[in-house]
Amino acid sequence: MVAKTKHSGEKRPGHPVVWTPEKKVLAVQKICKLIATSEQGIHTICSNDPSLPSVSTFLDWKYDDKSIKDDYARAKEDQAEFMEEQILKITNEAKEPLRNPATGQPLRNKDGSLMMRKSSEETNYARLAIDTRKWLMAHLRPKKYGERTTIAGDPDAPLHPTATKPDLSGLTNEELDAYIKLQQKVEGKLK
Repeated sequence: MVAKTKHSGEKRPGHPVVWTPEKKVLAVQKICKLIATSEQGIHTICSNDPSLPSVSTFLDWKYDDKSIKDDYARAKEDQAEFMEEQILKITNEAKEPLRNPATGQPLRNKDGSLMMRKSSEETNYARLAIDTRKWLMAHLRPKKYGERTTIAGDPDAPLHPTATKPDLSGLTNEELDAYIKLQQKVEGKLK
């Protein structure tokens, strides 16, 4: 019988796997290592390797076990650094001369100059590849690769109010009443 998992849509033949704690740890380690060292996501990794759990099973593990959730989060952070290296590679390859596939030697133009990668298709592809990785990196590790904006409530950069409460101890009762009425008017409580 072929079962279809609820999360990934892939089909898995055979009987359900019994995941002992040892098998589970090894599977999670393998998944996290593959994520950290590639641009593949959990769906591709689990679907392409029959020794790994289905996406549905892995997601259940992740939701139920904080250590797996933390390992997965670290793997995704490492994946952003992997993509950073890919961007540098793509950029450097764009500057490299074209090479003879058989010999690895640089190709030369008729005038003897190196044949460089200049086609607009290659340039556009490189730009798209870099922009896609930058977008993914910004979402995988926003504090490191995202736009630099500070939003209220950020625990790493809390906002400190600059307004201080006024000292009302020196006010007369009439001044205090006027202050309270003004405060209520500002807050919309008094019309």
